[in-house]
Amino acid sequence: MATLTTEQYEQQHTECNGLCEIDHSRVSVDDPKLMPCVTCPFCKEIVTAELTPTTIHCPLCKITVKR
Repeated sequence: MATLTTEQYEQQHTECNGLCEIDHSRVSVDDPKLMPCVTCPFCKEIVTAELTPTTIHCPLCKITVKR
């Protein structure tokens, strides 16, 4: 599977009509700024994503996108 560009991700996120929203039940109880065991749509690796109120960040490929 090919990796996405940031622009492709933003388009995909817009088209999914809310289905791409972060599942808050998967956010770490110990640290609400982390979401473990998610697949990054850019590098396709399983990572612990870093969350802010407005962004999600992959620590492996260093891409940050709007939530």
